Amino acid sequence: MIVALICWYDERPSWLAAAVSSAARICDHVVAVDGAYAHYPGGRRASSSGQHEAAVLAAEAAGVGLTLHVPPAVWAGDQVGKRAFMFDAGRLVARTADDWFFILDGDEVLVDVPDDLHARLAATTCDVAEVGVVDRYDPQRRAMPAANSRRGPAEPMRVFRRLYRALPDLTVVGTHYGYQAGGVDLWRRAPALDLSDMRIDHRKGRRAPERNEAREAYYQERRRLNIEQPAPARRRARSAA
Repeated sequence: MIVALICWYDERPSWLAAAVSSAARICDHVVAVDGAYAHYPGGRRASSSGQHEAAVLAAEAAGVGLTLHVPPAVWAGDQVGKRAFMFDAGRLVARTADDWFFILDGDEVLVDVPDDLHARLAATTCDVAEVGVVDRYDPQRRAMPAANSRRGPAEPMRVFRRLYRALPDLTVVGTHYGYQAGGVDLWRRAPALDLSDMRIDHRKGRRAPERNEAREAYYQERRRLNIEQPAPARRRARSAA
């Protein structure tokens, strides 16, 4: 079983619908977590009802289950707290620790899926898998080569760890990318299955200028307050089969 975990706040309804629909290509259930970080400029606890409706309708059309969480307040733990909750919510859906979590943001869409994805996940001894991520941008605001893609101009593909086993103690420590289980750094140090032929388009370069400004203001405030600090972690000794 694969459970998609989507964190988002104030995205275009069409983008959120695309994220849910694309995740449904490989997932049995989608967990979507709404709400702004406490230090996000002008952030609210919930996005618009139109965004919630878009996620619900997309899940219904795709025939997958949806758990949509709207918090009672902005996320006091900022990115770390929100993503830690995301894993907790995912474990309520996952059946065993051998199930998988697929992490996707609200401004991303899964575009390429290998035919043997489920077989490769079932065969690996790794707890983590790496996929390709391509940043898409608005050609009206930035001039770069099209990178031989029909989906528009793009940065070169990078590889990120986006699939994690639904381990009982999988959580986020120190930084928003500090995914750990049993004190082991799964983001950087654990062996990972190579799924770079599975690709995600990230639309951050197509955001409205005011959204980019708010995002940068949040990161500046996070740095000023020293909110995120990497935590020490051990290396998980498993083969990358």
